[in-house]
Amino acid sequence: MERELVTMRERFYANMSHELRTPLNGICGMSELIKMSSQDAEIVDNATIILRSAQTLTRLLDDVLVLSQSQNIQIDHIQEISLEDFLAELVPPLQHQAEAKGLILSIKSIPLECKQIECEPAMLRQILWNLLSNSVKFTHTGEVSLQVSAQKREQICFHVRDTGIGIDASQRERIFEAFVQEDASDSRKFGGAGMGLAIVHRFVQQLGGSIEVSSDKGRGSEFIVTLNRIKK
Repeated sequence: MERELVTMRERFYANMSHELRTPLNGICGMSELIKMSSQDAEIVDNATIILRSAQTLTRLLDDVLVLSQSQNIQIDHIQEISLEDFLAELVPPLQHQAEAKGLILSIKSIPLECKQIECEPAMLRQILWNLLSNSVKFTHTGEVSLQVSAQKREQICFHVRDTGIGIDASQRERIFEAFVQEDASDSRKFGGAGMGLAIVHRFVQQLGGSIEVSSDKGRGSEFIVTLNRIKK
């Protein structure tokens, strides 16, 4: 019975995703068309607002779907990858987001022993994307950085640091819960529904790893993800 309920829930979320994504894609497409075809500045500005709102809803929908399925994801696509190539594909869109806010997003040099690793690429991509985009979102000035290091034997660490708003000590234990942000006003200030870090935490656990956070209010944050399967 429990398995049947899980299957029904997954089917519901998948169907909901499809039904909501179709009109959202239409809204995005028409907004883009209006922006490109209109010469009226006010119309272009309004179309831009519509487009950004639809894109925000699309990202929220993606997070809901990922979070709903994350408890039952099978880890069966372990691959050997070049970490340099992997990050070269992952990071540029995030760098554009950072540059639009006047921030620097940097990737520190990768140690030789970490250049080739074995991992589940889709899950690692989601983990790093969520952490980096979260840091960009909550940083007003300064820098966001990603550093990779070897830790003990057959482990790899990803350090995501930022100079953002930081996290109050009373909230650190709760930030990995779904629908939680640093305070109730953050969702209004920065957007989002507080699912990104919950997805990160769940994926890290499923990969047999750990995640730590070091942060003080107003002094930035550092997230450290430690995973197994480093290939020498």
